[in-house]
Amino acid sequence: MKKLVYLIVTGLLCCSGMLAQKLVQIKGNGFGTFGEVTLKQYSPEILGYESLETKTLNEDGRFSFQIPFLGDNLFELNFDEKEMVHLSIPRAGNITASRVKNSISIEGSPNSVEMQEFARRNGALQAKHFGELKAAMDKAMKAGDKERIDALQQQAAVALQSFLVEFRELIVNMGTDSAGFYALQYTDFNKERVFVEERLKAFKKESPGTVPTRALEKLVNQAKSTEIGEIPPDFKVSDRAGHEVTLSQFKGKVLLIDFWAHWCRPCRVEHPKIASILKKYRNMGFHVLSITQDVDKVQWEKAIAKDGIEDFQHVFDSGNRINDLYSVSSLPQNVLLNRAGKIIAKNVKAEALEQILENLR
Repeated sequence: MKKLVYLIVTGLLCCSGMLAQKLVQIKGNGFGTFGEVTLKQYSPEILGYESLETKTLNEDGRFSFQIPFLGDNLFELNFDEKEMVHLSIPRAGNITASRVKNSISIEGSPNSVEMQEFARRNGALQAKHFGELKAAMDKAMKAGDKERIDALQQQAAVALQSFLVEFRELIVNMGTDSAGFYALQYTDFNKERVFVEERLKAFKKESPGTVPTRALEKLVNQAKSTEIGEIPPDFKVSDRAGHEVTLSQFKGKVLLIDFWAHWCRPCRVEHPKIASILKKYRNMGFHVLSITQDVDKVQWEKAIAKDGIEDFQHVFDSGNRINDLYSVSSLPQNVLLNRAGKIIAKNVKAEALEQILENLR
């Protein structure tokens, strides 16, 4: 009898060990134009991807990774830091990514295919609601037609509301697993706080304790640190002139933290107006810290000169570290701090900004 019990227990332990060693095998082919591929895994601790393993690609562009399955999560295949393939892996199994010219197909991971389709549909929605407006805005900005620019901005505000209805539906339909979490990365956690918190409730109810749910909760809490009345997180970075910049050094001043990029049309429309306000209120201690999402420093410098914003203090946010810290995922966006370092307004336009500064005199 003791021997039978021993065999049963041994068998259970053996099976338990096998369950703990469920594997995910990720293969690829057709990536011969790249030298290396790195498999990365999403980390709820750093709220980003961390490298697991790097392999040199064969001449025919084939590769293979094998990792233990530890639960539903997002992964990234990173090819020479030039091209990325995102994978949602909710269960153990075999996955194959194939590249033919510039088209990538995925087998063995329906969730990953859904993510590809989500990205495609989001792009189609952007084109549907904003395509003509963007073209018209480019034309108006080139001509310097301020009246036309103002009219187009009003149209864009209306179009945004229609876009958000369809966009939110897309995200909800992605569910509460890692694919649904991936879709939420397209959302602005600052501007869409109510919607994101509703999704967090759904994740906690339907997928409690998973990596996507834990990461989403952390992202929501991080976004709350930039609410009005809060003292936002500090950072240390070098500005355009090579000087060290920390948020704490602006205590005693009124500070506008301006997030932008050269390709952001609304940002570029506001910049000359803010530059005029800076000249008018500089003597009262008003300061503008401008943080770009640009990756091309040449385009960044050209935009600074063209917009006449050399008097702003400029930071090239390599890797979007500060943008991520402040949960900035769409532009334009800004945060206004009072002399005590607390946020007193967010996403203010030039007219409202001037009125606030006048009241702070």
